[in-house]
Amino acid sequence: MVDAAAFGAGMATTRQDLVELLGAAAPDVALRGDEPLATLAALAARHVPDRLARGPTHTSAPETAAYHARAVGAVVRRDPGGGESTLRPPRRWTPDGFGWGHDAETACELAYALVADATGSPDAARRLAPQYATEVLARLPSGRPWSLPVDQVRAWATDAAVAAGLALSWPTPATAASPAPGAEVGL
Repeated sequence: MVDAAAFGAGMATTRQDLVELLGAAAPDVALRGDEPLATLAALAARHVPDRLARGPTHTSAPETAAYHARAVGAVVRRDPGGGESTLRPPRRWTPDGFGWGHDAETACELAYALVADATGSPDAARRLAPQYATEVLARLPSGRPWSLPVDQVRAWATDAAVAAGLALSWPTPATAASPAPGAEVGL
């Protein structure tokens, strides 16, 4: 557990600034260099909370929708204003539900659910889920809670779709708000 205000200050800090801050002020924290912003913010809130910009000189980031995973494997989407919806596995790849910390079938189910929800495109989710499972979900700590902003998932999907030569069928992060929570997407 970390202080919410310190975590928020960390989330409003650039990834590069957090890496430099942790490297200088907490040399015992081993970084790989590819940690998500949320991970770096949590590490900074835990190890160097007094070094994060807070107070009247700090402008906090606007509240955005985010996915939150519990240690038991449940994943919910929380939207600004308190709305919450539970993501459900599509049950196409495996009946076991969501997983992370690896890139196996249960992580592919989670990758599909996240990308489909963030983009509103089941087609993109089908095509990009294995890559998202390998590049993002496999790096999350298995069996531990985590959070990912919806906009971060959508931005990853946009970049991956462009790199793969896929036509975008969803608004890009710069031009759209998050899709409605719990929107039904099918395989």
